[in-house]
Amino acid sequence: GEIARRQEDTEAARRVYEEALALARQESLKTQISYITLNLAMVACVQGDYNSACSFALEGLKICEELGDKAFMGGALGIFAALAVIAKETEKAARLFGAMQAIHDAIGYKIDKVDQIFFNRYINDARIALGEAFEAAFEEGRLMKLKEAIALAREIRLPETDTKYDV
Repeated sequence: GEIARRQEDTEAARRVYEEALALARQESLKTQISYITLNLAMVACVQGDYNSACSFALEGLKICEELGDKAFMGGALGIFAALAVIAKETEKAARLFGAMQAIHDAIGYKIDKVDQIFFNRYINDARIALGEAFEAAFEEGRLMKLKEAIALAREIRLPETDTKYDV
């Protein structure tokens, strides 16, 4: 899946990740399930399948919370930030990107290049939409407590469904 993502072949990436997810579920490998679902969320987002992206992100976030995996919790917040940009909730997006950055900075985690490319696209969109207000919202997010950021992520509503995704 990672190689296909790096080659921007989202169809192949999704197929491989879905196969890997089925195997990880069979073996109850929670860490792998969280990693795979978050990657699937990014792939689905790029493909425009926002409902699947949100479902995968929620599942990944929930498992990351159970495991206490802050690196991937930060990544999940970034995925929800991307979904917030898509939903035109750019202030929430900026705050969530700030929270993601703060978590990763606190634990010394460096985002993988292909993930950074994904996040940068939406960070740039949020920055353009908010203008000067982006930095203030981003900084607000950097100062949020983790539980507040997770609650904010779960408030994201996708425009075509107006469904609130709570888990």
